[in-house]
Amino acid sequence: MLTRNWILILLIVGVIIIGCVPSKFLPKKEKPETETQAKSTESKVATLQLNLSKTNYAIGEAIPVTLTLKLDKFDLLVPQDTVEGPNAFYSLILKTATGEEVRLGKALGIASAPKTLYEKGESVQCIPGVELKANSEISATLEDLSDYYDLTTPGRYSLQVIKDLKVYKEILTEKSPEVREIEETIASIRKDPNLPADAKQDAIASLQSDLSLYMSDANAEKKFLPLNSLRGSAKLESNVVEFTIQ
Repeated sequence: MLTRNWILILLIVGVIIIGCVPSKFLPKKEKPETETQAKSTESKVATLQLNLSKTNYAIGEAIPVTLTLKLDKFDLLVPQDTVEGPNAFYSLILKTATGEEVRLGKALGIASAPKTLYEKGESVQCIPGVELKANSEISATLEDLSDYYDLTTPGRYSLQVIKDLKVYKEILTEKSPEVREIEETIASIRKDPNLPADAKQDAIASLQSDLSLYMSDANAEKKFLPLNSLRGSAKLESNVVEFTIQ
């Protein structure tokens, strides 16, 4: 009977000791695979999707190509040239069926030159930029791939875009002279103590109508990215699309 009691006491003490062992000495639990995959997906900045209208073309037929940038859960400030117009395809790779890269015959657009803006009295070197919202997308189109490459040889070809997308931290707005003038006039009228309230209200309403008209113009406001506000870059690889020229 005494032996049994000792055995019971030793078992109870052992359980208590194990319960007090620090967690660092215990085996680590592996994270579920689904959790790891979700974390990897969430870390994506954006994805590139390359599309052709069809897979077979005759020699001399136009080959339109569309490149779509799809954002994940973050807003991005990026250079306009990298997401709009032919220059968005600057890192396009065209290969033959044997893996030989086809040389570019004509430049895929021209990158915008830096422009000097003034912020708080200081000059700032900038480039045209675009503000993209989370979970949105933006597309660029090449009207005809054969305008830039010699595609007179029948065969199978493949296309892919691999680019380092630069991301910036700041964006500046440059307003047209007309917009600035109207805004300054509205501010001046609001501050005028000698103008009757009714007359002030009518004048401001008229000016705001003119302002709305000017703001409908795409050139009313232009966005620029200060070159010294570069945050970093994200390497993006599109899908590979194949087509045949017959």
